[in-house]
Amino acid sequence: MGSESRSVPIIWLLQDGKAGHQNQALALVEALQRQLPLRLHLIPVPARCWPGIRLLRVLVASRQLERPDLVVGSGHATHGALLVLAALCRCPSLVLMRPSLPLVWFGRVVAPSHDLSGLPPSDRLIASFGPLCRRAMPVAAAAPVPQTLVLLGGPSRHHLFEVDGLQHQLAELLAADSHPEGWCLVDSRRTPAGSLAQLGACLGLAPRQLLPWQQCPSGWLAWALSHRPVVWVSEDSLSMLFEAVSAGCRVGVLPMPRRPGRRRWRQKSSLDRLVEMGYVLPLETWRLCRELPAPPPPLDEAARVAELLLPWLRAQKR
Repeated sequence: MGSESRSVPIIWLLQDGKAGHQNQALALVEALQRQLPLRLHLIPVPARCWPGIRLLRVLVASRQLERPDLVVGSGHATHGALLVLAALCRCPSLVLMRPSLPLVWFGRVVAPSHDLSGLPPSDRLIASFGPLCRRAMPVAAAAPVPQTLVLLGGPSRHHLFEVDGLQHQLAELLAADSHPEGWCLVDSRRTPAGSLAQLGACLGLAPRQLLPWQQCPSGWLAWALSHRPVVWVSEDSLSMLFEAVSAGCRVGVLPMPRRPGRRRWRQKSSLDRLVEMGYVLPLETWRLCRELPAPPPPLDEAARVAELLLPWLRAQKR
């Protein structure tokens, strides 16, 4: 591991290959970069292999890099390597999302407030309002910006995904829209196979109005949201709700059935707060007014969290 002298902080970012984890980590690093110069090194962490082999590959990938002032990781596969690298390099660690390992092992923990409920206050913990979201980047050969964007999640621990019920909701919204040709439906990794095509056929949408997640260029969603279309998001995907809210869009929530016998949905507190603050509107409320009101100023939790971290990060350089 290199040790050349330098005047700007060096950050190593461990990446497990999962887009959601990567986007949250990059949102934070990019927010830090907007406030102070720093150098970033990305280190891949193979998620699907024996932990010992995973650590060995990370050590090999990092051995020629400048010694870091901070090591950042997001996702359970990164936690072991994160702690080992921080110990070897004698620098602090920062983990995004609540880890399964003891919190005191990490220098800082940044996680949504609904994931930190029940924990005693600590200087190590920084609670965010939902997941951190990146600002839009330019996208090459971008398609025309949709006027109405429908973002589909999928089945989860707390929600079922019923295409028939969703079809009726979207048909109601489509019938009330004077520009149905401006609609675009986008699915995600969790969306059951064939659901997007089924919805498109039932709603009479053209093929160009259906965008499978496999065909989305990197950064396309953030780019499309930055143009502030009307957005409807299925309730099961809190991360996409926060992306739309952070972009300043008018956002509606499509209800999805809950799994029977499940305890209270932990993330519901964040959704309820978005509703109370006027950032999103449930479908049942839309039925009363037939429009999505203008939202408050966009959320920028990545910038707020970065500002809270700056004094601590600068102290590592002393």
